[in-house]
Amino acid sequence: ERNKNQRVRFKNEVDILRSLEDVNSCSNIFHFYGYCEDEKFEYSVFEKCDQGDLKQHLKQLRYSSENPPNVTFNTKSTELITHALDVLAGIIYLKEKKIIHRLVIPMNVYLFSNGRAKLSNFYFAISSSSESQSDPVPRQYYPWLAVESKRQLIYSNQSEIWTFGVLLLEIVSLGYSFPREEGEFYLIPPKSCDKKLNWLMESCWSKSPASRPSCQEVYSQLQGIRHHLEVNQEDDSIVMTTMV
Repeated sequence: ERNKNQRVRFKNEVDILRSLEDVNSCSNIFHFYGYCEDEKFEYSVFEKCDQGDLKQHLKQLRYSSENPPNVTFNTKSTELITHALDVLAGIIYLKEKKIIHRLVIPMNVYLFSNGRAKLSNFYFAISSSSESQSDPVPRQYYPWLAVESKRQLIYSNQSEIWTFGVLLLEIVSLGYSFPREEGEFYLIPPKSCDKKLNWLMESCWSKSPASRPSCQEVYSQLQGIRHHLEVNQEDDSIVMTTMV
């Protein structure tokens, strides 16, 4: 049974999903069919996901490697870059609809047998009409949040780019363990990773929101990285590093 705050969040999520009237035109948003409720519970109805979430997929890749999970190894990467592009396509669509997801993290990305990745879970999503919100994201999600979101409760399209950069880090690390010191979380790109991808992640984490690349710029650069992998067969993988 949900408490009052959970009911408010549930209603907010349903309202946002309903506002995406042409959601079927975006193949990178987890499809919402509707909801129902009784005296105690509310239920959302979504399409069936047949491949689980990205978090579990990365974990499986990490531990299915022939190498121990704390060493550097090569892995096929075009599929993972494609998943990242799918997520970003979903973010771009939400931007057009003036929606900020706020939690673009691996566990909220669902995978399908056709290779598609879809952004899900709009429980903490908000309208971008007001960038400063009194309703913060819970502290357990702070490792993914931009500095202005944690300190000033500012959520914007540029803070969404920061979070997407963290998702990229988790992808290239096959699951990132966030180093922490004095309450602060550190984002450290793998030294052995593709330099262009490292630079892209670091640009997403600029302390100045205005200095971060736009969604379209990140999308274009990721497409270039994927194309490089596809046309250079001898370098058809990015060095991915798991970190402890």
